[in-house]
Amino acid sequence: MPSTLTENVRKTVLENGLIVLTKEVHTAPVVTVQVWYKVGSRNEEPGVNGIAHQLEHMMFKGTLNRPVQFGRLFSALGSDSNAFTSYDQTAYYGTVERSKLKALLVLEADRMQNTQIEPEQLASEKRVVISELQGYENSPEYRLNRALMQAVFPNHAYGLPVGGVKVDVEKFELEQVEKYYRNFYTPDNAVLVIVGDFQTANTLEIVKEVF
Repeated sequence: MPSTLTENVRKTVLENGLIVLTKEVHTAPVVTVQVWYKVGSRNEEPGVNGIAHQLEHMMFKGTLNRPVQFGRLFSALGSDSNAFTSYDQTAYYGTVERSKLKALLVLEADRMQNTQIEPEQLASEKRVVISELQGYENSPEYRLNRALMQAVFPNHAYGLPVGGVKVDVEKFELEQVEKYYRNFYTPDNAVLVIVGDFQTANTLEIVKEVF
């Protein structure tokens, strides 16, 4: 990794175990925030394949404190926010104007602690995920990659598709998804990354306050 990427990166570990990586870059008045959870399809097994990806979708559906679509809240901040699931991690990210940094951190902390998963929302998002999976199957590149991973990892979770399979997604129950959330979406299983136009000392105080 080029030294310029890691230069001046500060690592802080909070008492609750959350790892915080900060790097000041003052070339533009914006800040990017990422939250990486150490959970992905490698934590799955046949029968629950795709649950990490399903939970990623549910993390945008609101919390006990904010029972609204989080996409709307991010948009209100002017944030270009999104997420992805991989074999080893699930990541959420967004970029805001520097004065909105605390508001973005508050939202990320809230959904780490208080995500509310409603049965009707889960049913709706299962249909969305299944539609995504059907779209993947139309991609020769995706099908080739799936065949390769299955051949290389026939007895390991890396051989399972990250997005899941329809037969498993259809059977996901609310209790299963909630259990996954409680088990893996904890401060000591996450890394918070903040890069951009901010002051480290002040921002770390905010992080300690909200997380």
